Amino acid sequence: MKEYETIFILKGNTPERDGEDLKGRLLKLIAANKGTVLVDRSWGKRQLAYPMEKQSDGVYIQLDYAAEGGVVSEIEKILRFDERVLRQMTVILQQDVDIAQRTEELNKIRQQQEAAAQPA
Repeated sequence: MKEYETIFILKGNTPERDGEDLKGRLLKLIAANKGTVLVDRSWGKRQLAYPMEKQSDGVYIQLDYAAEGGVVSEIEKILRFDERVLRQMTVILQQDVDIAQRTEELNKIRQQQEAAAQPA
């Protein structure tokens, strides 16, 4: 199983609920195909580096997951035909991922980040 990262940008005027619904649809697709979601992060609304489709800002969403290649093509097809999506990109992070080990690594990173964010 490979580890992938998919980042997509929704139009800035997309309601937060619509973005969450689309993300939920993708998470269900991954789970239905025996994949595992490792990171599910919404970056919120940010200004774009350059206008796209007359939009000056967009809502960024990141999904890191372990799955078979067929899942990626389905995710990309859903995002390509959704009119709210400005851009999307999927990259392979690891060719052969050990899900348990990767989950443990990510949990350690989250704990370190939370500890660093705590006031002294």
